[in-house]
Amino acid sequence: RTLTFADGAFICPTCHRQLEVDDIERKQQEMQEAFNERKAEDKAKNERLGKANSDQIHVLKAALETMERNIDEKKAKIAKWSNDPKLHTVAQLPDASPEIAIDARCRALKSEIEQLTAETEKTPQTAADGDLTTAKQVLTDAIDELKARLGKRDIIERNDRRIAELEEQMRTQAQELARLEGEEFTMQAFSKAKIEAIEGKINALFKVVRFKMFDRQINGGEVETCKATVNGQPFDDGLNSAGRINAGLDIINAICKSEGVYAPIFVDNSESINQLLPTKSQMVKLIVTAAPRLQIISDNNSIN
Repeated sequence: RTLTFADGAFICPTCHRQLEVDDIERKQQEMQEAFNERKAEDKAKNERLGKANSDQIHVLKAALETMERNIDEKKAKIAKWSNDPKLHTVAQLPDASPEIAIDARCRALKSEIEQLTAETEKTPQTAADGDLTTAKQVLTDAIDELKARLGKRDIIERNDRRIAELEEQMRTQAQELARLEGEEFTMQAFSKAKIEAIEGKINALFKVVRFKMFDRQINGGEVETCKATVNGQPFDDGLNSAGRINAGLDIINAICKSEGVYAPIFVDNSESINQLLPTKSQMVKLIVTAAPRLQIISDNNSIN
């Protein structure tokens, strides 16, 4: 196959004008690369398919040659029996293969041959060529049927071997899965212990706030999280205004102590709490008041 560019392939679909030379060359290069890639993939696929077909042909040819040899042997036995009147008795008929001996159709065939032999002995003339040809065809059909049955048996044996292989793979994969589940459990236990250790170390820095570092799910699993709580109540929706203010002051104190830096703290709506958590930082309290003028109170001194 070769790549050909259709008429109008390089015309702008919007303005219906011919593309610029650079755009045409870039598009041609993209189309050529895509075409080469598809062609290489198809070629590799055809090569794999051709090799597989070639291997299958060799196998089938070998099986066909074996079958033809078996047929030739049977034909030779039939010809020998047909041409030698001394062998025209059922007792002297060449023994059949074990497969034919156990087949019901083969037994019926022997009975028919015995009947034909008896009829031949009653008449002086030999059996007609047509009768021998019919008997030969019956034998050939029986041989073909047995070969088909043997082919099915080979397929069943191959399938049984494949089932055994898959069962062995399943046992191996089950053992690998059990090993991986054990490693997963160990890693989860380690992660939980690590989180608990970190949680304990972090909570030791606070007076009232406690951080919950993981949530336990219904199925027993644990999900990492980081939620601030006070007396078991979540900071976001379980605390009132006073509780959230003191929790915030506790967190600020821990950060200031850890970093060694203290900055002024503005506490808005401080009239909503009776007792503020003490801090080493300067604290500026903003209080709602009905006074007509703004007042700044510091150390019991008032500035209007």
